[in-house]
Amino acid sequence: AAAAPPVASRGIPAGKTALSFRPPIGMFRQLRAEHGGVDLKAAGIMPIVGLARLHALAAGSRARPTLERLQAAAAAGTLSAAGAATLAESFRFLLRLRLRSQLAALGRGEAPAPAARLDELSALERQYLKETFLAIREIQEATALRYGADRLV
Repeated sequence: AAAAPPVASRGIPAGKTALSFRPPIGMFRQLRAEHGGVDLKAAGIMPIVGLARLHALAAGSRARPTLERLQAAAAAGTLSAAGAATLAESFRFLLRLRLRSQLAALGRGEAPAPAARLDELSALERQYLKETFLAIREIQEATALRYGADRLV
């Protein structure tokens, strides 16, 4: 039997950001870029924040920072330790890329754009970004199965 979905807070269903923001991976497991870039916040950071919030609420945690929520969820067993570690590492990686992209834009005299330009990433970083998005999507799918996606969004 599926567990009941976590309680919503501030009127926003706890699963909404966990499942509604989807990483930009195409049918053939390729990065989907729009205008040469990927919105790291919408594509990766927001889903991780939502997943951390959902699993922390399910654990009864009152933690607010994302990394603390992931730790609490892993400690309570609402998220596997491996899943929590993957999301924490992904969260740090995406924040670093986003900051670097914004600083590069400022260095060019441009306003920071929401999307990180893929041509500014090394081949290894692009591969890691793809793997990061695949891991997020996998955890989203497991979460939807665990809690019943129709009850979360």
